Amino acid sequence: MAMKSKGYILLLLCIISLSVSAQENLSHQLKMGDPAPPLRVRKWLKGTPVTGFEKGKIYVVDFWATWCRPCKAAMPRFSTLTREYKNKATFLSVDIYEKKSTSLTSIKAFVDGMGHQMDFPVAVQDSDYMEQNWVDASGERSIPSTFVVNAEGKIAWIGHPKNVEVVLSKVINNTWDINKALDEQNLNNYLSEIDTATVSKLPKYFGDYEKLDDLGKPDSILFVINEVVKKEPRVKYTPYIASSTFSA
Repeated sequence: MAMKSKGYILLLLCIISLSVSAQENLSHQLKMGDPAPPLRVRKWLKGTPVTGFEKGKIYVVDFWATWCRPCKAAMPRFSTLTREYKNKATFLSVDIYEKKSTSLTSIKAFVDGMGHQMDFPVAVQDSDYMEQNWVDASGERSIPSTFVVNAEGKIAWIGHPKNVEVVLSKVINNTWDINKALDEQNLNNYLSEIDTATVSKLPKYFGDYEKLDDLGKPDSILFVINEVVKKEPRVKYTPYIASSTFSA
């Protein structure tokens, strides 16, 4: 049990480092309700090319890479949605975050190998424009990431492709509330920032993971967390605070 606890401490230290770095670099230049940035692609590898967003039409833009397993896992469902909403929305997928050593020929071979599991227009980004002005600018900074563009040419939703169907049906029926979704996203970002800031204060109370009898100062960890929760009760069950509380 002690070894598991110390392994957790090492993992938490890595998470803290990555999360703090991400929070410091987060810009959120692109948010729901903003006009969708232009499409800039190097080459279309499959399907009918989409040159831009036409007013009155709805689009679903997905971002992926050949090395991304979750991206590949999401493609069959994305293909099914493409067929189900054929006359109601246009689906397209853009390859980003690709390794420099991955050639255009290799990407094309991957797409061809997916067959009907990748049954939608597929493109490769031109330079780094799409990743910087879409995924990075939105604060997602990860793939797979999906964006829904409404009939007014605005970003209606940003998130994981597994959640797109519920959103898309509401966008199509004109019942999707962008302002409400944006408020929820802002709240989640706010709580996430407190979550990360709080756990970044905890490492000094950790024990020495190389010494099985050094448990650190769990009371101090709980005190720091409790003080934060008193001020903002909604962070009690945010990921890092909840796991740190349990560990302490």
